Amino acid sequence: MSAEEQQALSDAASGKVSSRRWLTGRVGAGSPQALSPQTPAERAPPTARSPSPAAPASPVSKEGRFRTAALRFYYATLAILRAQAVEAAHPLCTSLDQFRMLLTAHPAAADMEEWEDQVCTMKERLGAMLAGADLANTVQELLEQPVEAGAAGASHGTPMHQVVPKLWIGGVQNAHDERALRRVGVTHICTCCERDVVQYTESFKYVKIAVRDPLDGGAEPGSSNIARYFWKTNAFIQEAIDGGGAVLVHCTQGVSSSAACAIAFLMQSARLSYAAALAAVRVVRPFVRPAPGFVSQLR
Repeated sequence: MSAEEQQALSDAASGKVSSRRWLTGRVGAGSPQALSPQTPAERAPPTARSPSPAAPASPVSKEGRFRTAALRFYYATLAILRAQAVEAAHPLCTSLDQFRMLLTAHPAAADMEEWEDQVCTMKERLGAMLAGADLANTVQELLEQPVEAGAAGASHGTPMHQVVPKLWIGGVQNAHDERALRRVGVTHICTCCERDVVQYTESFKYVKIAVRDPLDGGAEPGSSNIARYFWKTNAFIQEAIDGGGAVLVHCTQGVSSSAACAIAFLMQSARLSYAAALAAVRVVRPFVRPAPGFVSQLR
């Protein structure tokens, strides 16, 4: 991927999505910008080992990209506030929770512009509060982290992708790429498949759910109960974030089981709908496609 494509991917994930306003600019000092063109985040990486779903994923809507940019700001801010042990009753925490609740709204098309204005206004207010607490630059650093990591060559296949700050999704080859994992600050690895994975136990903490994924040929459609593991994967992801680290959630290809677990975390932690959580993952990894049985358990 060229430097220009990498920048475009970062722009798409960080908020170049509104024709009227930028959602993101620097925290505490945003300015309006123009709508960006279609970016590489809206198509699968053209690598030889990229998964090839039977049915291509639907493009993420403008609303989905806008909401995802806002979610990235929410999770970056939440991670910093928790790392700083800011009390839940602090005005920053209560305002951030109001921002989260606004993101769960699903306005009608006629009300979309007003909703976007409300999101931008609240984000700017939070940015000013973060600046007053001398935390704006720390949040900005999280938002500026790359959304793609790991070699895309023959040895490592498809890169892993950052869904929101501190949460990465990928395939088994990414779990073996110790150098890339350390470079982006991964401390925890959640394995969502039956396949054995090389474990670097001196560098990372691991949890494994041996779920059988129909898309890997490991189970009949609808026969795998992945929902029974969501409490475990959600807690593991939260543990990584609250501890100041980051987590890679992976399955064999980074398409189905890992996507389902990442989506479950977004739905639980931000109270998102399935559609909004799926869109957040597809903004950076557009070829994810949870198995139909997993989708029915998430909805």
